[in-house]
Amino acid sequence: IKNYPKRFQSAEGCYSHRAAMAPGIRIKMAHKQFVGLTVPSDDQIYFVNGAVWQCPKSEAVDVALLHAHSQQPCAANLPGVQEALGAMLPLEVSADGGCGNWMPVEYRMCAVNMPEPPEREQNSVGFNTYLRDGKFFAQRFRSTLPVLDNGCKQGAFFHMQEWKKIWGYGTHGVDPLELALARKAPPTFTVTTEGITLLT
Repeated sequence: IKNYPKRFQSAEGCYSHRAAMAPGIRIKMAHKQFVGLTVPSDDQIYFVNGAVWQCPKSEAVDVALLHAHSQQPCAANLPGVQEALGAMLPLEVSADGGCGNWMPVEYRMCAVNMPEPPEREQNSVGFNTYLRDGKFFAQRFRSTLPVLDNGCKQGAFFHMQEWKKIWGYGTHGVDPLELALARKAPPTFTVTTEGITLLT
């Protein structure tokens, strides 16, 4: 493997690149997750009644209100939570686009001209990425998941990524969530750069 000084070699780039290069394959990369990427962060995550919410740290959060908007049960028919907007825009892909630094450079596929939604739409509009006939495209979408007046928005799941790396180093750490799992109702908790805090 070229140009890769790390001892750990992630398979993520290898299998993604191999799948993308396979003839006739079509891929959709849907943006549905929240990511704990920046430290410090202006965001906090709430897990309420099985739903995942991202809320601004600067705003007061009413957990009862989140609960009232977290009543959609799991559905076997997998209803859509995004509305496609507009045409597909061609993307230029390069190994030198500044992404995927944890994987060998020969497997990186970075969209160097990925568009961004206007600031006024960033809470509700984003871009998904598609691979069709060996070419990458981006298409705008509007999320149909709830966004509250205080900026709290619902997503599919949360990737702890950079946040979890600092837990326990002068931070709150992780509450023993297993103590709450004995009850029938799922636990309510927050996830921040400080750790995981059990609320109920």
